[in-house]
Order: sequence, then C-alpha cells, then structure tokens
Amino acid sequence: MKWTKHLLWLLPAWVVVAMLWKGAVHLIAAPSLQKVTVRVTDFDTGAALEGVEVDAFFGTTLKRGQGWGFGAPVQKKARTDKDGFCSMSAMADGGKVIVESKPDGYYRFERDLVFTNVVGGTPPWFQPWNPTLELRLNKKGTPVPMFAKHLEGCRIPEMDCPCGYDLEAGDWISPYGKGTIPDMELTIHRESRGERKVSSYLGYETVEMVVFQMDVEFPGEGNGVIPVLLPEDTFRHFLRTAPESGYEPRLTRKGYYACPSDDEAEERGWMPNQDRCFYLRVRTQLDEKGNVVSAHYGKIYRDFKVEAHPGTEGGFGDFSYYFNPVPNDRNIEFSENLFKNLDVFRYEKAFLFP
Repeated sequence: MKWTKHLLWLLPAWVVVAMLWKGAVHLIAAPSLQKVTVRVTDFDTGAALEGVEVDAFFGTTLKRGQGWGFGAPVQKKARTDKDGFCSMSAMADGGKVIVESKPDGYYRFERDLVFTNVVGGTPPWFQPWNPTLELRLNKKGTPVPMFAKHLEGCRIPEMDCPCGYDLEAGDWISPYGKGTIPDMELTIHRESRGERKVSSYLGYETVEMVVFQMDVEFPGEGNGVIPVLLPEDTFRHFLRTAPESGYEPRLTRKGYYACPSDDEAEERGWMPNQDRCFYLRVRTQLDEKGNVVSAHYGKIYRDFKVEAHPGTEGGFGDFSYYFNPVPNDRNIEFSENLFKNLDVFRYEKAFLFP
C-alpha cells in the first residue's frame, strides 16, 4: 500500500483523477430507485393539458470493461391526468433523467434533471426524491416557409466600412457577394488595448489585446429590430408574430481577444446575451403619412456575436436569421427552409427547427 501511495505522486494529475473517478463511479453506480413527476401546461394560457403522453429517460452508466460514457437509458411512459400531472420511476444508475412531450398540435419540449446523491433504503433512493418538472408547451400556429441561415465565424469583408447583407439572397451585396438589397449593414472596428501574457501549450506568450466593435444598421426609414428576451423554458418558435411597430434602426455589439477574463468582458458589455432575440423588419415602404405600405418581417435568433481571432486584422460575426419573403406577412413561425444546398462545410448551416 505504501509504495502505491508513493506511485500516485509520480503519475500525472489527470491520470490520478481519472483513476479515482472511474473507481468512484463503479463504487456508487449501483442501480437505485429514481422518481420524477411532470406537469404539462399550455405555454400561452397556463392551462393543464390532460391525456398528454410524456416520456422519461433515466440515465445508465456503462459497466466495467465496456469503456467510458453512458449506456442506453431506461425509458418510461405515462399520460397526464386532468391536472396535467404524471409520475414515472425506474431503477437506474446514471444519476440523470430527461423528460419530454410532443403531443399533436404542440412543439416538442424537454427538460432534464441531475440527481445529487443517493440515500439509504431498500433499494436506495436518488435525491431529490420525486421532484416536479414543468413542461410548458408552445402550441403550433400556421408555420410558413422562410429563408433561414446561421452564419458562424463569418468574416466581415472590410474594416471600418459598412458591408451590406441581403437576407433573401443569403449573401453580401456587390462587390463582396451576389446580394442586391442591403437589408442590413455591418461595420467592424478594431481597437488595440496593448499587450498581455497568456498561457499556451508552450508556456506563456505575449499577445495583443484587441476589442472589436460591430455596428449593425438597418438602412431605410421604418426598418430595424425589436430586442426581446426569451422567457425561461421556451425556444425559438416563441417568436411567432412580428409586431407592427417599435423597430430600432441600429445596434452595437463588441467582442474581444485576450481580454483578462470573461467576467471583465461581461462587465464591459462585450459578452453576447444568448437569451436575447430580435423581431426584424426590412424593405419597408411608407406612405406620405408614415404608414407602412409594404414590409418584410423575420426574426434573429440569439444575440449578435463578434469574434476576434489572433493574428488577423479583421473581425468575425455570428448571427442567425429567418426571413419571410412574403410582403406584409408578419407570421414568422418557421416550417421549412427556402435555402437549398447550403454549404455546411463553410460557415453556413441550415436550420432544422422552427
């Protein structure tokens, strides 16, 4: 035993942690009783949904000798009562449960829970015992086809110069792309904040601290966005109908490279808010009284993000949008993507969800 203890000091730290963790998993990962209660309600009205099928997936671990990771979950099913409740239990050892429901006329939604510990009993019970998880389901309306795209790590063509982007064409306007209508213009600015040392696999290296600012403008009177925070336990299909007014013509976002810490970046407002989305209106035409004659609506899912990569002069932007090509249709509930054959090996990714 003594020589074993001395040997542990000679091993790399990650090896010791892995050995102890693997031993701990097999020490406590005996099947134990888990129970969960689910309440299903309509997101808009709060009314309980009766007779809705709910699935629960209780996690399991791989047995010794089968490798790392998790095994096939133990699946249980139940239907809600008149008050929207149902309960499920199982013998499992994974310490986690996922519950989901996808009734007709509603969008699928899921939640998960990680159990904290096991207490005595025959069999032992996972804690917390029989918690209640709320599933607030969004009802489906009348989804419509839209142009939808996620741009990740998209390089802004030029510094300190407005670059127009055509949402329907899904490309920059000339001379940077094939777009023709500048639905929005992105301008990237770069500011050096000196140098600092950062750790790397070679030890420490000196890098330049850089702050990037991206100005997003929606040219033309009446165009712009309306920021909105996604409520808890919802998804992008929460944005289903665009408002008639209240659109702001511009916004600004900042990003950084080699900032001392994410906390400082968040304090300075350089971190995107992933709960923030936007209603969108572009190509607006107004009459002499300022009333909207024609406009196109859409939504931007999640906040704009600005990235700065080491060794580059330019900045990169992340944003995701849905664009309804039908004029004056404020319905922005997504059914299918009108973009076909997107190059997923570049920065373009097709949306699969509403």
